[in-house]
Amino acid sequence: MSSSKINKDAWRNSNLSLIGSDIEQKIKAAAAVNEPQWENVGEEEGLHVWRIEKFIVKPWQRDYYGEFHTGDSYIVLNTFKEKGEFEKLCHDIHIWIGDESSQDEYGTAAYKMVELDDKLGGIAVQHRETQAKESDVFLEYFKNSVKYLEGGIESGFRHVEPSIDKPHMYRVKGKRTTLRLTQVPIRRDAMNSGDVFILAGNPETVWVWVGSMANKYEKAKAGEIARTFRKTGKEEIVILDEGANDTRTENPKFWEYLPTRTNLVEEKFARKWSDKTLEIKTPPSANALMKMGMKREVSIAEADSRDEEDDDVFLPVLYSIIATNGNAYTYDFITEAKNVTVGVARQPKIDKSCFATDKVYIFDTGFHYYVWVGKNSERDIKIHVCEHVHNYCQERLRPISLPLSILKEGMETNRFQQYLSS
Repeated sequence: MSSSKINKDAWRNSNLSLIGSDIEQKIKAAAAVNEPQWENVGEEEGLHVWRIEKFIVKPWQRDYYGEFHTGDSYIVLNTFKEKGEFEKLCHDIHIWIGDESSQDEYGTAAYKMVELDDKLGGIAVQHRETQAKESDVFLEYFKNSVKYLEGGIESGFRHVEPSIDKPHMYRVKGKRTTLRLTQVPIRRDAMNSGDVFILAGNPETVWVWVGSMANKYEKAKAGEIARTFRKTGKEEIVILDEGANDTRTENPKFWEYLPTRTNLVEEKFARKWSDKTLEIKTPPSANALMKMGMKREVSIAEADSRDEEDDDVFLPVLYSIIATNGNAYTYDFITEAKNVTVGVARQPKIDKSCFATDKVYIFDTGFHYYVWVGKNSERDIKIHVCEHVHNYCQERLRPISLPLSILKEGMETNRFQQYLSS
């Protein structure tokens, strides 16, 4: 497969087994020399981010932490002290995969994550994050808000600050703990009434367009983000509230940036003009419509998904990975979690005795995949964990893009242990 950018979600649709492939050979060649980026990392508390650039690990600028290009893959290391008698250093390593990231970038990131874990003594917890499906742990590093930027290293795209010559528009979407800022095309058909949109780049104004069905978290976060786009501190922040039903939302300077098809109001006037003159005239401008007391509607303005706090109910399940003949594997159902009363709440729990030290398990909570790796489990299974999760998802018709955490026996995280009972 070519290393160039491919279709959206390409990494999800590809075969994740890289063993013996040309990509694996290139990755190994790049790793043949000691990785300079791992020098002195993990020796004290802190966050580090790297981007994969043509098989090479390159440091990401700290000013851009929390910003990710949709065409790239990244490695994120968080080093922290575990509270306790000795307050030892602990590590979480994440790879973040953009929707348009290529297979070689994903493969390099996965390979380098294992390499970094080895450098840290094999005590890190490894995670895979995908665009718009990040885990709570990952989002907390960036104050529960991440920004998605267009392009990537293969396309030669570089982040540039908004300017009058190149304005930027972003969609603010999500709920209280999972708000995301995504760069979108500056077009009216990229907008909908379910979210909030920020248009920045004019040296005098930052616009915040609030959809009539946007939730309170999106509205509150948009105002906070809009202030970060004030480069001189003198730019005015203008709120355009679709649900306010007043003429201030029809700011002609704002709509000049947004190409649109003729809407129903304009078509009505176009027919009038054409009936009178027997020829089609240019419909009135936004400013002319405002003077006539008519409102220019967004052409596509529907809530594209729900943002409520409640989640669908899913009872966690446990599968073991079993080797069969040759290189074949099967996923053997072990048990389903049982709802147990803890205090005043009911929580799903699985008995600890279900986990054997010579096995590798996939624990599917419904919203997060955990792979538990026994100390005495088969090496071939351990080194192909991502492939096994990919195959499990295909066989069980589960979404591939959910967060994935790989836990070694004896190093289980608190979030995983909350599902366990004696």
